[in-house]
Formats: sequence, C-alpha cells, structure tokens
Amino acid sequence: MCWLLLTYLRRRGVDLAPLLANDGLALGDLVAPGSRMRLEELYRLWRSAARVLGDEEALGVRVAGQIDPLATLSWSMPFSLLESINRVSPTMREGVDRQRPYLRLMRDGFSVSVEDWHGGHCLVRWEFASPELEPRELVDFHLGIGVILSRRTLANRGASPLEVWFTQREPKDLAPYHALFGPNVRFSAECNALVASVSSMQLPLPSHDPVTLQVVEYQGRKLVEQLPSLEDFVARVREHIEAELPHGNTTAGRVADKLAISGRTLHRRLRSHGTTYQEQLDQVRYKLAMKYLASRRYPLGEVASLVGFAQQSAFQRAFKTWAGQTPAEYQQHGAGRSRSHVGGV
Repeated sequence: MCWLLLTYLRRRGVDLAPLLANDGLALGDLVAPGSRMRLEELYRLWRSAARVLGDEEALGVRVAGQIDPLATLSWSMPFSLLESINRVSPTMREGVDRQRPYLRLMRDGFSVSVEDWHGGHCLVRWEFASPELEPRELVDFHLGIGVILSRRTLANRGASPLEVWFTQREPKDLAPYHALFGPNVRFSAECNALVASVSSMQLPLPSHDPVTLQVVEYQGRKLVEQLPSLEDFVARVREHIEAELPHGNTTAGRVADKLAISGRTLHRRLRSHGTTYQEQLDQVRYKLAMKYLASRRYPLGEVASLVGFAQQSAFQRAFKTWAGQTPAEYQQHGAGRSRSHVGGV
C-alpha cells in the first residue's frame, strides 16, 4: 500500500529518508520482501506525505492516477493477484466478492462489497473499520485504484462508473477528480462508493477462466495464511457465538450487545476483516458439530440443538453443505473426507 505513494513522492523531489525517519520508518524495511506496515504506520505515512506536499487535497487521486489503466505489465503484489481474480471471475460483481478474503494482502482495516441500490443501480462500497482515522487521501487512493482496476479488466478507458461518491467535503480543485473519475463526482455522500449499473456488473467477462481462478485463489489463501493474525475482534465474536449457541441466541444483535457495540459496527468491523457474521456463525457451528459428532456421545437431534438448530432436518442440510456429507456419514467415515468449505475452517 505504500510503494505507489513512495514513487510519487520521489517524482515530486521529496527526500524520503528524513520523511520516513520522522515517522519511525526506514525505506529498507518498507521494500524488504514480506514487509508489512501496521495500520497506524500507514496512516502516519499518508498524513506526512500530505503535509510535506503542502496539504495537497488530491494527493490520493494523483498517486492512483500515475498508473496507466491499460498498462500490460503486471502490478506488484498484491495488486497483481487481486487484478487476476477480477479478470478471470465470471462477472465484475463476482470478482469484487471473490477478492474480499484477500484484501488483507493489501492492508488491514477495510473491505469492499457490492449491494443493490435502486433504479437498476448498485453500489460498490468501500467501508473502513475506523473511518474517523482514515486519511482522506487514502480513501481517494482506494477508489482511484478501484476505477483503474475495472478499466484494466474491461480493457476500456471509457468503462467509468456512473458516479463516484465520497463522504469527505468537496475539495477546492475538482480537476484531478474529474480527470480520473469522470464528471459525476459527489462529495458529502452517505458512503464511499462507485455507482454502477447492475447490468454492467453482471455482464460475462470475456477473460473468465475457471481454472486460472482456482489457481490464483489457492495462491491467495496460502498468502493470507502467512499474514500476522488479526486483532482479537473476530476471535471475540466467535467466542460469544459459541457461548450463546446452546441457548439459541445466535443473532448478530445478541453478539453485538455482548460486545457493547451496535449491530452496524459489528457488521462493518467484520467486513473490514474480510468476513461476515454469517460466515463466523457457520464456522463455529461446523467446528462444534464436528467435535460433537466425533465424540459419539450425543444423538443427532441433540447435536443439532447444541449448535443452534431448532430442527434436525435444518442441521442435516447445513452440515451436508459444509462437509459434503451427512452427519451420519461424517461419523462413519471421519473428518478425512469432509470438504471443509466453510470459510477458514
């Protein structure tokens, strides 16, 4: 997330060593293989860059805009992997959804999702775990990269969103925004998002390749496994889900109450970590179900109740979706033949 910014600063004649040292960073550490910035370091670097350039309002747009949308050379990791997932997915909409688990390769603390809006439009929404801390320049950069990625995928410079929304106030100079995003840029909006037509997001991509998609997603999973563990928020969510399952209190609202946060904050923070409440609920249920079934101490009806299902038939269907076999088959053949399709289980 910093190499494009550092390249831009160098082109502007900024001496990087003292700038980085002031933030407790070193250029050698940032460019070393496998290096990873903490979120607070990333914030500090972008704020320092804006300050040294005279609080340049369009810094994020200019940093993103130095990439040629139609360049044929691959981007540095993780951009190249995310772009590959986008290119070989069946549609742009599915590409956005499939990228989500691998966004941590770029940085922590944000997520991208697609939601239907109205009038045949949808929002490609950027959500940040701590929006009050996110530098506006970094938000601009994210949406700029999103537009450029879509243009590269479609190999068409005219493939711009219908509108681009920013929650920030309107800057004094709109020219850089119009140059990158087009004329329909809206500020003080309800969210940071690209507005697109539902039909365009669902058009089949000519570059769709299911075999390549499997390969790059496998590579993405392996890379994510090597990342430092997330803050314990997701673990705390799972702990509360597990505690509430025997009582049937499996709603997101109940878990949010236990964490002393709103339901909206719960969903936003989980999305920023590349997951959803339903995915975590399924993972906990699957893990516990395997444990109870393997112990052979409980009849199937009781296992269903212990993992939060009111009806045994609903549990049977869910378990077959998760494991590729029924609970009885799992007990007979063991975990070796389960597919483990539920998130990170």
